[in-house]
Amino acid sequence: MGGLSPASLRWSLLFVFLALGLWLRVRGLGELPLHGDEYHTLQAADGSLGEILTTFDAGGSHVALPLAQKLALDLCGPGVVSFRLVALVPGLLTLLLAYPLLRRWVGSDAAVLATALLAVNPMAIYYARFARGYALGLLLALVLGWAVARVLAGAGKRALNFASLVLAAAFLPWVHLSTLGFVLTLGLAASVLAWRRSRAEGL
Repeated sequence: MGGLSPASLRWSLLFVFLALGLWLRVRGLGELPLHGDEYHTLQAADGSLGEILTTFDAGGSHVALPLAQKLALDLCGPGVVSFRLVALVPGLLTLLLAYPLLRRWVGSDAAVLATALLAVNPMAIYYARFARGYALGLLLALVLGWAVARVLAGAGKRALNFASLVLAAAFLPWVHLSTLGFVLTLGLAASVLAWRRSRAEGL
């Protein structure tokens, strides 16, 4: 009897690690009490929409995080899980999107390995369960990197690629100012690569 084909083995491993990663992120989330910097956002999200939109708080919550948390609490009702949806949803999306987005850069086998490492990474798990903006920042960074690669390669729909690039680059610093350095560095590297490619094509 023949064993699993490489493609079947790859998909089996991917499914196992995705299931494990999802479980690690959602298990016991409702029983985990608020801790640390989550209290900063709790105070910020308690304000009105007008106060949130016009306040850049010094606690590092900025605008996007308390705004998203207030909307989640209004839509889903009060509770720890509702409060943490701003981290849980992007944390799960990052895990689910890692393979299809990374496969275009590094190939299928490496993308499975990267997804497996992300699934069990303690920091990725922690911040997907912690009501701050870091999981959302990671998701937007992944989308931005994918969009930059697509634009440079000229692949797919050009309008979609540019829209994804612009929106991700704009939202990242709005979610957390600490991501501004990443956005500028990636933008500079992409500009240099585009210039070198256009120069080579012109020769």
